[in-house]
Amino acid sequence: MDSFITRYSASARARMSVLVKRILKKQGYPPDLSDAAVQTILARAEALPESPSVS
Repeated sequence: MDSFITRYSASARARMSVLVKRILKKQGYPPDLSDAAVQTILARAEALPESPSVS
């Protein structure tokens, strides 16, 4: 089963990274910590199942 982010091309993943960085900046996240935060967010997105189950 493919994860959420691995189904998309490298350019789509790069676009997601840019969007996450913009959100972090808008919310006042420290710039020196944003790269690590983006990597964490993208890693968690990769761990998401294709269609989350609803309980």
